[in-house]
Amino acid sequence: LEWIPADKIKKYDFLVYPRIKTTLPKHKQKFTKDHFELFGYYIAEGCLSQRKGNVEGIVFSVNTLETKLTNRILYLMKKLYDLKGHIFDATRHRRTIRFYSIKLSFFKNMFNSGAKNKIIPKEFILYDKNLQKKLIFGLWEGDGSKYYDKTKNATEFEYQTVSKQLGWGIFNLLIRLGFLPSLKIS
Repeated sequence: LEWIPADKIKKYDFLVYPRIKTTLPKHKQKFTKDHFELFGYYIAEGCLSQRKGNVEGIVFSVNTLETKLTNRILYLMKKLYDLKGHIFDATRHRRTIRFYSIKLSFFKNMFNSGAKNKIIPKEFILYDKNLQKKLIFGLWEGDGSKYYDKTKNATEFEYQTVSKQLGWGIFNLLIRLGFLPSLKIS
């Protein structure tokens, strides 16, 4: 292997991407599988509820037909934070699930605010792979899709986001988990 500057790369050159194998010691990992699953749902479907710049809670926006996802979010928020959700159904199958508590303001610090600014915290790359799988699961349950490509005779998974940082975060997690993802920025 040799390092080649980006402007010298030619068609058919192979690129090597590092795979992080280091994992934080268990006692330094402050979250559980349930947290990571909920974080995935939040990154995909959540936003902050703010008043005058202060976080008053978080909101998940899902389809009214997604009862399994709704129930899972309600369950995890009750289990992890002892909070009861308030469900509001609107026209065209829109549902919001609201949780009011100032203790949820850490979501803003961890994942940023607004779809274009969402991120996966850098330290998550060092967490246990089983936790990372739960994060990916939550992301795909929210905004991911799966389909069969007849031309490739393969099932493909796709995740779309307007956040470049989030796209790269997902890319790096998938590499760490042994997948070979591609990233399309438009």
